[in-house]
Amino acid sequence: MNNAMKVSFLAVVLCCFIKSTQAQNTAVDDIEARLHGGGVWTTSLNATVEWEPVMMNGNMMLNFTLTGSDTGYVAVAISLDQLMGTADDCYFCSRTAPNSTNITVTSAYITQRGRPTTVELLVANVSTSIADGMITCSFYRPISVDKNVSGIVTTWNVSDTAYNLLYAEGEVGADGMLMRHPNTARTNTNGMFSLVDNTGYLSGTTMAPATTTTCSAAFLSSNVVYIFAALIFSMF
Repeated sequence: MNNAMKVSFLAVVLCCFIKSTQAQNTAVDDIEARLHGGGVWTTSLNATVEWEPVMMNGNMMLNFTLTGSDTGYVAVAISLDQLMGTADDCYFCSRTAPNSTNITVTSAYITQRGRPTTVELLVANVSTSIADGMITCSFYRPISVDKNVSGIVTTWNVSDTAYNLLYAEGEVGADGMLMRHPNTARTNTNGMFSLVDNTGYLSGTTMAPATTTTCSAAFLSSNVVYIFAALIFSMF
């Protein structure tokens, strides 16, 4: 094979690699605002998190609806950053056993990358279901929630503070205990925003996508181009 044929062959391989890499990175996290507050977060994990401020018995509440894999549990956390801890308000919708169709909703907090600390259930109007390989659960959380975190009362008030949302899913043990989720089964909104006020963005617009643990297609493609150029240079 002469040098011209080698260059042509490498060019074809390069194009195929870039196209396949771009295809693998099309799944991104996306948030769409709602006209009267709240939004819908479609995650790169094929899960959705919806939230909406509503009045219930004269009190403002935040209605969350989670839909994700029925492997064991789905969870959402309200956080001041993009990682677990130092104090995050979280809610789990989980099977009571690996193959059980019973779903429970648990209120907890997390202070680090470890097991959550369960607290008194602070949600109302819980509804759950399992269908087509997905868990769906809906609950109403007060606009402002206080939890005793290691002896310190911590408040998550979504009416006056911007937050990140974290999402994760994983398996449960034989006794329904939550198992640690893999790094590939978590994501975040990659930026703080108001969960009740859409002043910062318009209905129907897409907010900045969350980053994932995969490398971007542009990064991989640029590096392949450098390698390709080096291979061509070495032929001559």
